[in-house]
Amino acid sequence: MAISALLYSLEGMMCLAVSLKLLGTAWKNRNIIAENFVRLFFFLALAFLSWGIPSLLFPQNSFLLNLFNMIGQSFIFIGFAFGIRSFIIVRFGNILLNFASFGTILMGGLVVYFTAGVFGSVVLNKYGVIEWNLHPAALAIFLSDIIIVSASLAFEFFHNAVKSSEIRRRSIYLGIGTIFSGLGGGFVITPAEWQWLLAGHYLLFLGMALLCITFFFIPKSKT
Repeated sequence: MAISALLYSLEGMMCLAVSLKLLGTAWKNRNIIAENFVRLFFFLALAFLSWGIPSLLFPQNSFLLNLFNMIGQSFIFIGFAFGIRSFIIVRFGNILLNFASFGTILMGGLVVYFTAGVFGSVVLNKYGVIEWNLHPAALAIFLSDIIIVSASLAFEFFHNAVKSSEIRRRSIYLGIGTIFSGLGGGFVITPAEWQWLLAGHYLLFLGMALLCITFFFIPKSKT
């Protein structure tokens, strides 16, 4: 059983569910922040499904695994671009919006470029864990973007928890889920032993599950 592929696929379905959940709010209120989160979770879903489904259906096909690895990288950096847009809008308005989006997508393009240069390096090991074996430059860029996006969004969630009692509990859970997701997501792409990679996958899954549960079941309420 490709354990990491199964977890990626489940995370993809959770992100898709969150995106659809937030779509109603974004459509009803014409809220630009909600719209960015709809796109963030939608492209996260596409990325996770790109990494998960091929390995579940064709675990022995190295070509598909490596091809969809690059496709997933493209999707996740588009998602990161929308995630960072939400932070920029809140903190800086529209001044740096396009610059931040372009920079994030450019970094994603570099990651895909470096990954293409070592095409075939991604493997599904005998324990069912995907080993990315990224190019060192791609790894540095990827980790940097994960840290920037997750830290920025977690900061805003915790800031909202301090600022408003109405959304405090929900914001705290979202902040914790974002931190878990960022830590787990960063860890699974590192060149670590498979046991640590699997621990990273579990942490990523826990973070995404907490985000999904919070968006669906934790209402905005006073504490």
